Amino acid sequence: MAIYNLDDNTATPLDSQTDTFCSGGSWSGSGILYNSGGGDRDIKQIKNGLQTIRKYKPPGTTMQELVDVMKTKRWYPTVVT
Repeated sequence: MAIYNLDDNTATPLDSQTDTFCSGGSWSGSGILYNSGGGDRDIKQIKNGLQTIRKYKPPGTTMQELVDVMKTKRWYPTVVT
């Protein structure tokens, strides 16, 4: 995941410790991005993201990640806030 700047056409990656591939997300009315699920890669620097909930509040590049908190695995989830 990354923050894209329309003014200068650049992308800044968000810090993430879990696999966000195939995750789903939704913005809340207060400007917070909630993201859940993801891929099942479990390699050195990236943990399995299937049961993870992520919370990102701009500005900055840090997300709060709650790993393995969902009861079931989520891959291509639908997220509603």
